[in-house]
Amino acid sequence: MAPGPAASRPWFAFSLDLAPAAASRHLHGLPPVPDFPEGELAEALDVDVVYDVHVPNWGGRVARLVDAPGHHVTGRLRPVDAESWPVLARLETALALANEERPVRVRTASGAVVEAHAFTPAARN
Repeated sequence: MAPGPAASRPWFAFSLDLAPAAASRHLHGLPPVPDFPEGELAEALDVDVVYDVHVPNWGGRVARLVDAPGHHVTGRLRPVDAESWPVLARLETALALANEERPVRVRTASGAVVEAHAFTPAARN
């Protein structure tokens, strides 16, 4: 019997990772970007973003997800094949120093609430 399709994981993308291929054209040194599905518009619930992570190589700051009851962050919900997940994790780290994976509750455009994963930089002390 032929193997079935690979399992996928739900990825909530926000900030620079909304368009990883476009970002990779402008930021040199990123790992190759696989073709990720477009996904659907969605919002992560009870979180917000703060721009408190300094990026020394270009002098700017990147967004970090923080718990914030009642707030939401708009982004895209994308299914990612399990075998592409490690590539995605490396891309997120290179793109936005997002080396921590965290669960998020996400409301889709249809109103369904699902569990997903988002990448975020570590908190800076």
